[in-house]
Amino acid sequence: MDKAFDDIITEVKWKEHKDEEEAIRNENKKNLAAFNIEMAQYNLSDGSSEKPKLKMKDLKIYTTCIDLQRNLLEKALIASGISVRKVMQYDDKGVLLKDKPKAKTYAYGTLGPQQAKVLNAWNEASVGMKKRPQPRDTLV
Repeated sequence: MDKAFDDIITEVKWKEHKDEEEAIRNENKKNLAAFNIEMAQYNLSDGSSEKPKLKMKDLKIYTTCIDLQRNLLEKALIASGISVRKVMQYDDKGVLLKDKPKAKTYAYGTLGPQQAKVLNAWNEASVGMKKRPQPRDTLV
């Protein structure tokens, strides 16, 4: 057993993910083989029958990178005493989404530009821009 790995995902859960991926991979291989046979028969036919369609399941590969980032951030926040609270979401123009059903979300330092736009404290960078950052401005 690996304690650091188990903090991210247990070996049992990891095996479940990988077994599920393998089952989908095997099913897709069978579907592809059947499709290739059907296509070969279709290509030899006069073309009057319906063209075969390939039936494949989505194969979502689980990796630990996102869970690792979440785990590290959670531990860092606990160790620092910082709490992450739910905040209102903004659209890409900085407009508050207060009428949306799930307008509140956890902010992991990702809402800086949206919140700055609301305060009129955000400047999009562009070539030849007139308004330049000043000393003590924060660059994101």
